[in-house]
Amino acid sequence: MVGDEVACTFAGAVRLGKPAKIVFVGKKGNNDGHFLGWGHPVELLPYLLEVDPQYALSYYTALSADRQWQLVEPPPTKVQPPIQIWMKPDGLAPKHPWMAFDNVSGLPNPFLAEQLLAADIGEKVENKLYPKPNPTWISPVRVVELFRPRLYTKTIDENWSEELQLNALFEPDADYVALTQNGKYKAIVSRLSLLGELVKTMVKQK
Repeated sequence: MVGDEVACTFAGAVRLGKPAKIVFVGKKGNNDGHFLGWGHPVELLPYLLEVDPQYALSYYTALSADRQWQLVEPPPTKVQPPIQIWMKPDGLAPKHPWMAFDNVSGLPNPFLAEQLLAADIGEKVENKLYPKPNPTWISPVRVVELFRPRLYTKTIDENWSEELQLNALFEPDADYVALTQNGKYKAIVSRLSLLGELVKTMVKQK
């Protein structure tokens, strides 16, 4: 099972369009930061929602509740917004009215959808299966199992020979590639930029 915070991270990335990429690292042996893979949130989220039927229900319910509050004018600061008569009484939207607007500025909460999602999953899934605190992580093995169809795992390691690095660079499976050092994640960069640096180096050597 994954935690509600993990689900909300993915959902927020898809809704806001950033970050455009999510990198997974984990522990291998006694070493932390081992690269597991990376992917685009919009491609990974569907697999996450399949973990539990309630995850998908909570996700779409939270999006609906967020849109309902978007139709409500901001109330005076430090005043809880009134429940609208057209909101379903036992629905998610009127359940957490204090989340809808910022208590200081009075402006709409830009992360309302994700907070509602966390609250709904926490209540309907996590709290029923696990004692608090709820798990907010997934194991390295589970990452690979869950996201395998859309997980990019190829790397270029700084400690490889130049030949191995070039071979990896010219065998693309995506527009970006992870840079590692002894398997430990360092950065994710575009293959185009790496090719550009390679050309510059070749020109200088001439």
